[in-house]
Amino acid sequence: MQVGNFEFELVGYGGDPNRFCRSEYESVCLLQLMMNMANKTKVETQVKGYPSLATFLDSYEGYMIYRRYGWLQSRLLLDKQEELRTLEENLQRLDLREAQVRSTTPMTRTGPVNEREPRRVLLEKIEKAFLSYCKGHFCC
Repeated sequence: MQVGNFEFELVGYGGDPNRFCRSEYESVCLLQLMMNMANKTKVETQVKGYPSLATFLDSYEGYMIYRRYGWLQSRLLLDKQEELRTLEENLQRLDLREAQVRSTTPMTRTGPVNEREPRRVLLEKIEKAFLSYCKGHFCC
């Protein structure tokens, strides 16, 4: 069996050439050991510090345990929701104001440029805030 730059010869237990380990746990341990040996060279060739630590952590899926920062994510998402709520209220007020002046304005994108500009600017703010919210919401 080839793992990285290493060649391993698997020898069966109890004379059974199809049985390489006594248990599933031993199989996992053996595979982990072989992969660690193959990745050891990679770790040793990295610059000391975060580069070698990152290589080591990447050498086995079980080592990849990181903080979620759930509390911080929640605070940021709540802040973004409040920003979106305020922008939504602004859009609703704009719709009402425009409907009082001309009932078709909220239904179309046509009309004088000076009347369309406040809506365009507000919708750009909403889009930016919404995309920022979506990016934060699906980060983990």
